[in-house]
Amino acid sequence: MKHHNKKRGIRNNWIRYLLLIFLWTAIFIGDGIAEDSTSDTNTTIRIAIFQMSPEEGNFTANHATIEEAINISRERGADWFITPEMAESGYEFIEYIKPEQVPEFPSPWFYRLAAITREKNITLFIGFPERIETDYYNAVAVIDKEGNISGIHQKNVIIPGPIEGWATPGNSTPLEVDGQSVGYYICADATDQNITNTYISYNVDIFLSSAAWYPDPTMGPEQYWENITTMSDAPLVIANTLGKKGNIDFTHAESGVYQNGKEVYRVPDSTQVIAFVDWNYLTGEIIPAGEPEIV
Repeated sequence: MKHHNKKRGIRNNWIRYLLLIFLWTAIFIGDGIAEDSTSDTNTTIRIAIFQMSPEEGNFTANHATIEEAINISRERGADWFITPEMAESGYEFIEYIKPEQVPEFPSPWFYRLAAITREKNITLFIGFPERIETDYYNAVAVIDKEGNISGIHQKNVIIPGPIEGWATPGNSTPLEVDGQSVGYYICADATDQNITNTYISYNVDIFLSSAAWYPDPTMGPEQYWENITTMSDAPLVIANTLGKKGNIDFTHAESGVYQNGKEVYRVPDSTQVIAFVDWNYLTGEIIPAGEPEIV
């Protein structure tokens, strides 16, 4: 009986020993996989491209739509969220309200967005009409993950006529966002070679564009976007306006990604959606990340 108990004890010890080896191996391999996964994630920024159809002049409705899109984007793991040009007001808002009726910047809504960025850990690029006392700009505000308004890009190339005539030409210097240098365009800014040359001289990491640019063979936009990305290895990501809520028809306006002088991704133009792309800022690779979400 003692002999059998001794054999049983040896066998149990071996089982414990093998289980211990298995456990430590699993932990070691698991740690290695986690580290690799974290490393990949740390070099990738997921960008949410909101192809939006704003309500012209209806700030309240557009606020609600943008906030809904931000929530969806964060659920999909987005780090950056980009709206079209004048997303807060609609591109043709001037047909419905006067510039002096626009809230002075930063309005209470921007403080609300700042709270959302802190809660959701997401960086926002919001197109809006900027009013500073009696000066007006067609602008994009950058609100970072800490809730700071960390940058403003003001449209430089103003289209003549009543729709944009309220705005003063602004700046075109690169933005520093989450450790990345960003060359920003608001729509027709992409036609100005001097702006692109400035960005290239700063060796920007990526180009972003908020646009309200309807398709027209005589005025672009494809040839301008192609030109920008033939002069730099950096990709260009465009969030364009969609639909027809005012006089201009943006039904088939294009949002997407250009790189190396060609279109590499196009957002479906059939409806208001958020599309997602993953940009590896070390390798420069930018690829779609799943299917778009309807808003």
